[in-house]
Amino acid sequence: MRNLCLCLALAAAPGGAACGGDDDGAPPDAAPPSDGYVVVDGAPRVDADVLAWVDFATDGCTLVTIPAGDGGAPRTECHGAAPLTVRFAPVVPSTVDAYLWTFGDGGSSGEPTPTHVFALPGAYDVGLSVAGPGGTATAARPGWIVVAPAPAGAACTASAQCGDGASCLCGDGATCDGGWTAGACATPCDDASDCAGGVCARLGGDGSTAPWAGGWCLPACDDATACADGRACAVVRADDGAWARACVP
Repeated sequence: MRNLCLCLALAAAPGGAACGGDDDGAPPDAAPPSDGYVVVDGAPRVDADVLAWVDFATDGCTLVTIPAGDGGAPRTECHGAAPLTVRFAPVVPSTVDAYLWTFGDGGSSGEPTPTHVFALPGAYDVGLSVAGPGGTATAARPGWIVVAPAPAGAACTASAQCGDGASCLCGDGATCDGGWTAGACATPCDDASDCAGGVCARLGGDGSTAPWAGGWCLPACDDATACADGRACAVVRADDGAWARACVP
């Protein structure tokens, strides 16, 4: 009955508008609205192509919750020691054609899932901007990556990565012997009493003029399980001339 009334109203209108268009007299389908919504069975539904937001996930660092202070809200940071390698992945509700990552240290990437190395200690702002058929969106996390100085014995490529006054052996352009894959953060020593339970390793041998030759404190170990990731338990010459085991890259 409603369709019949609608047809009669259209026919009576000025210009004599046509009615129907199929065998049962139903009016033709109306064009869907253009505001990102379509109507299905009388209920609105968000268009799947709308890019309303973007977020991102990280891997390779440790999530740390910082308690609220002065009435503020708690915040989360991603921590690790220098040099810190972090993998990033976007979280989006729709199709994305273009990515722009910024890492707060001057580096950037247009890859969907980049890997970035934060070489030096500090706090870094990370941002992601995306674009696709459904529009654009941006996510920003100030101070999200927090890189701490590398501890004694940790792998390094520059002395600026090391904490507690340590230098990067074989870093800053120096080359190590013995098959080390990277430099190691270490402080100089005369004997084991300078190393707080570690090994005062005599590197380079007698008469060596290498920049890393001499006595250096390295973490002691019994086997590889005592060493952090990226380090091996190797035999080194100790300060008393005996052999000892220490963690090296």
